[in-house]
Amino acid sequence: MMASRLYVFLRIRSGSQTLFSTTMLLAIFKLKARQKLSLNMMA
Repeated sequence: MMASRLYVFLRIRSGSQTLFSTTMLLAIFKLKARQKLSLNMMA
């Protein structure tokens, strides 16, 4: 009983970490794209 509860907890934690890192990657990607766009506008 305890082991399965721990397993579910770890699964949820790793899942949320994956979601968080994916969100961070998307945010960085959007920022870089926006910077490129603004640089092109300036040139």
